Amino acid sequence: ATVDKGIKIRVPAIKSYELTAGSLGFIATPIAYSEAFTSMQTGIVDGVIGSGAEGYYASFRDLTKYYLPVNDHFEIWWLQMSMDVWNELSAEEQAAVMGAAEKMETDRWAVAEAETAEFEQGLKDNGAVFYDFTDEELAGFAEKVRAEVWPEIKDEYGAELFDEITAGK
Repeated sequence: ATVDKGIKIRVPAIKSYELTAGSLGFIATPIAYSEAFTSMQTGIVDGVIGSGAEGYYASFRDLTKYYLPVNDHFEIWWLQMSMDVWNELSAEEQAAVMGAAEKMETDRWAVAEAETAEFEQGLKDNGAVFYDFTDEELAGFAEKVRAEVWPEIKDEYGAELFDEITAGK
């Protein structure tokens, strides 16, 4: 369940992405997102991980020749602020922020599958060749990453939090 063909893939400079790309047989090359297009265009890297269909379509559709949906991550949206700012908010303001975040999460899950299909179709319409992995292949990728990557990143998140999150696999 690996590539091992010397294919260099742009990844965010985040350990989990680097290790996942390596586990799947790619040469992980950490590059800032702002430099990813030029890096692909000039051949510094052969491809990218770390966007999702929407981002790949928006930023790389003119360069994308092949699309391999390995389901390596879910494109998330988040809200963030410093704890100092959070602590300055009133209980009512904190509740409003949490409510907005929960709504954004619910709304995102409701449209994620359709949006992914829409942007994948856009890539196809732009000439990208898709490889449709079987469920068995995708399960193999997941098993490999869980076995090789998860133990390496567990302590970064704290074992208790990591176990809580991954229990829902």
